[in-house]
Order: sequence, then C-alpha cells, then structure tokens
Amino acid sequence: MKRRKSDLLINLFLLLVVCALYAATSGDDLGNRLARMTMAPVYRGAGDATALLCRLDYDAAALEDILATLAARQTRITFAVSADWAAEHPKTLAELASTHELAVMGNTRKEAAACKKAIEAAGGAPLYYYAPPQKSAGRIAKKLGLTHVHGTADVLCAKGTAQDIAARASNAAAKGSILLTQPTRAFADALPALLSELQTKGLRVAAVGDAMHVT
Repeated sequence: MKRRKSDLLINLFLLLVVCALYAATSGDDLGNRLARMTMAPVYRGAGDATALLCRLDYDAAALEDILATLAARQTRITFAVSADWAAEHPKTLAELASTHELAVMGNTRKEAAACKKAIEAAGGAPLYYYAPPQKSAGRIAKKLGLTHVHGTADVLCAKGTAQDIAARASNAAAKGSILLTQPTRAFADALPALLSELQTKGLRVAAVGDAMHVT
C-alpha cells in the first residue's frame, strides 16, 4: 500500500513537471493557465503581437529618448519597474502609467509589494504581471495575485552596438514573443530601426498584455 502511494506521488510530481515545461514553451492560453497553476514563469503569449518588456532599475538614462520614439510611432509597451526606481521617480512613473503598461519587479516579496503599491498609487492599476530578473519567483507572484512573466528572449541591451541589439531582437521576434530589454543608450539608438524592421516583417509591437490577450 505504501509502495502504491509512493508511486502515485511520483507520477503526480512528474505530471506537474511536464505541465510546467509545457507552460514555459507553449504559446496558447492553456499554457499560460498551466504556468500560473504550477508557478512556472510565462515565456510567451498567445496573441498576434510581439511584446517589448523594458526593465527599469538603476540605469535608465536613455528612457526619455525611448519614450519619444515610442510616442512618435504610437507604440505602447510594458515597463517593469523596481521599488527603488518607483520611489525615486514618482513623476516619471505617473507619466508611464498614463501611456504604457506597467509590471512589478523586486527580488523579495517585500520589495515586490512595495513596488506594486507605488505603481497603483501612480495610477498604473490594474496590474497583471510580475517580471523580476530571476526565474524562480512563482511564489511571490502568486502571493501578489500576478502572473510571473520572464520572456521569450533577452535582447542583451548592454552588449554590443545598436545594430547588434536590433539584429538580436529582430531574429528573436515572432507572434506572441516577449522580448526583454533595458533602457540603455544603445537600445534607445536601436529602437527606431527595430520598430521599422518588425513592421516590415508584419509584426505588431505592443505591451505584454497584448501578447497575452489581457490588455
């Protein structure tokens, strides 16, 4: 009897592992629901958009130019902000909340909760996503009532030239993909050409919620 119970638990564990792996790679709504159930991060969406997820933390010197490019192209993306950045830039945070989708960052539950509170105070609600750098943060996302998003590919905006960044992003882009970016000078310089390239490929650049069929 004990052997049978042990085998059952092992099979259940293996089933959860399979579900988590499927959720991490699936592009459909079922995959995203399974990811939330198993606390695995979501790596891609189910919509027809290619999402840009830009993480704002300590270095956001080129943010103004990035926002100017997005405004000129009438493009809305997602900005994931840290608690420290949100506290130090309340005016900019409110401006972002009025135009773009916001997501929560934070390495601990305390940091993430403080970030969530700051975003909501700035008018960034409703919030759907928790997008920290680490992959193993499903429990924090669940406590906050958010979906843990990691992304399809990291564009590595601190590495190489603007042309290198645009090429990496273009190669990784597809319907439902979520591209991780950072507000570096090189990314700001790459963004106009990148948006044009993706448009040429027939891809609509948007926020994470558009790629996930939420916003």
